[in-house]
Amino acid sequence: MLHSRLSLVCDSCKSRKVRCLSKNNPLDASGPCILNEYFAEESRKSDPACVNCQKKGHACVFSPLKRKFKDPRFPSTDGQVADPPPAEQSIQTAVSSSTRGDAGSVILSPISQDARKKGSLNRLYVDQLLDTRQSTGRTQNVSGVLRANENYLASSSVSFFSESRMKALSSRIGDNAIKNLIERISDAVRSGLSGTNRSSGPSGIWKRPEDTLRIAPERARLFIKVYFQQVHPLHPFLDRLEFERRAFSPDLASDLVNCIPWATLYHTILALGCQFHGGGSFEPGNGEAWKLFRVALDLFPKVLQLNTELLEVQAVTSMAIFSLNLSCMQIQGKIISEAARMAQRAELNKAAAGTDQAARCRAFWVIYYIEKTVSFHHGTTSLIFDSDIGSPVPFIPDAIFDGFDWFLASIRVARLYSRTFTELFSINATTNSKLSYLSKIDQIEEILEHQRQDIPSHFRPGHELRTESFQNPHEIIAALRIHFHYHELQIALCRLKLHITREQSSPQSLTATKNMMDSARAIVELTRVICIEPNIPLFILVFMPLSALFILFDLVIHNPTHKETPGNLSLLEASAGYFSSLEYATKGFFPSSMFMEFAYIGRSFVRKSVSSVQEQTNDEAAETISQRSGIPPQDWPSSGYISASQLNEEQMLIEPLSFPLDFGTSVDDMVFPGLEVMDLFGTVVPNFDGL
Repeated sequence: MLHSRLSLVCDSCKSRKVRCLSKNNPLDASGPCILNEYFAEESRKSDPACVNCQKKGHACVFSPLKRKFKDPRFPSTDGQVADPPPAEQSIQTAVSSSTRGDAGSVILSPISQDARKKGSLNRLYVDQLLDTRQSTGRTQNVSGVLRANENYLASSSVSFFSESRMKALSSRIGDNAIKNLIERISDAVRSGLSGTNRSSGPSGIWKRPEDTLRIAPERARLFIKVYFQQVHPLHPFLDRLEFERRAFSPDLASDLVNCIPWATLYHTILALGCQFHGGGSFEPGNGEAWKLFRVALDLFPKVLQLNTELLEVQAVTSMAIFSLNLSCMQIQGKIISEAARMAQRAELNKAAAGTDQAARCRAFWVIYYIEKTVSFHHGTTSLIFDSDIGSPVPFIPDAIFDGFDWFLASIRVARLYSRTFTELFSINATTNSKLSYLSKIDQIEEILEHQRQDIPSHFRPGHELRTESFQNPHEIIAALRIHFHYHELQIALCRLKLHITREQSSPQSLTATKNMMDSARAIVELTRVICIEPNIPLFILVFMPLSALFILFDLVIHNPTHKETPGNLSLLEASAGYFSSLEYATKGFFPSSMFMEFAYIGRSFVRKSVSSVQEQTNDEAAETISQRSGIPPQDWPSSGYISASQLNEEQMLIEPLSFPLDFGTSVDDMVFPGLEVMDLFGTVVPNFDGL
């Protein structure tokens, strides 16, 4: 069907052969006709006169063109489906081909008309590698807890000390205390953990159980009850009635023998319940809970060989939940990555119309939360594609605590982790410009604050966490998780902002330093709420307190005479005390008391720095007074000197808080060992696939 179209140029401008512009039209008549037709029609609705006619006071008339055009809303005569309407087409082209960030302009890239119809493709860094076949690439995240990349920051807040940072700290302190401390921590952890390497083979964790495990039905019922009371509300991937119907069936024994995924799921649920009932252990392989979990570990390879159905995914999901604790740090990555792969292989990420739709949605979103958060903690790439998710989020009353929808909130924060990694910490993110980085950081900070405000006050990060406000232990764990998730994202965004603005001092960098310090302080204050038990996730027990310790240590060393330093030093010592308690609770398995030396080094350096500044200030004052009065310094009363308290009031108030991320090349070229994830967490998460 043919229709007429108004000219994009008014009669007056056409007769004078000048460009016809509209105030509301970001383009002009010389641009592509598809875009201009849409913007011209929209601009004429709000402002019928062009700029030239308004200036001259002429009547602005847009006459119809003599030529007739096909209406894109109707099928073409040859039976083919027509292109989308110009308005829809132009909007997509304008947005996708824009090369500038300002909202007031649209600049078209030099692509063909066919490309505009189809929409332009986003280019990634890998496309550059394929186009140029360059010999050098980029790495964003390294396999280090204390070790960090020199040029790009990892999302992990414990990938902290780059080589230059350790050199700068040692140079500032004046000795090799940091170097020696890192060496001793590395040696202690290597000797205490049986990691996985090619020379010695797989860890002893994977050994088959020696004896057939038998558990009394009454004790099994108890563990299942504890599981659904304490673990299920945090990870509600099972239907309780359906699970208990099969678990309490008279045919349970034969069912466990004949169904491998069910046996895996059953024994892992018992292990989780046993762990919360006092049968857990910080050391892998020890305790009643680990005896139950070993049965599941023995069946794990067989589950992976089966067809991937819902039951198989549920079995591995339960194992992923168990692997979140300290005793499973050597195998956590392998199990969680397999859970993510299986969920997508079974298409749990997509909506389904079957009777098991609710169970599929539950399992997928529990895996999504676990995999996204753990990937961000370790600075590794997620295996779940957010762009291919269509599974709805179910409403689960068991996961709502006093008005707080934990299930929905956990998924939202996991999604924000994913967006943050993709936009700011991925390989492709290293191609961002400085302005693009800062703009994306601001947007993510806005989303993070919006999510924080949506949380009820007694769970909300930034508010004091009172244990008496909660009725059950799992509610306290949920509150700790949501607080630590918020502070981890806050720290990651602040560190990146400081890294980007490291060459200049700006209000942004000062605010970022203050926010990061506040988050580190809040984490240390929250350690008083942590119950050091084997069932507490590694993220809460070790990861976030360690991040806070590193930040406070760095702030103390670089700001020894700042007014905030006494408070930071006290919290640094409190954090060190927490890690000493952790080593005691783990009976020496996790040698965390050595982190106390960070506090000792910090305290010694502050004392030396304050003394040095005090002596320098007193010497300057003595010289000035001696010149004015003619009295030699040895004849002065002691009150003529500036005391340490006066130094705190006068000297500390004038210094801005510093958290430098650019140390230049002035430091002596020393070699420092880094503490790898393999040293502290048993093995590196990405390398599990090499087993």
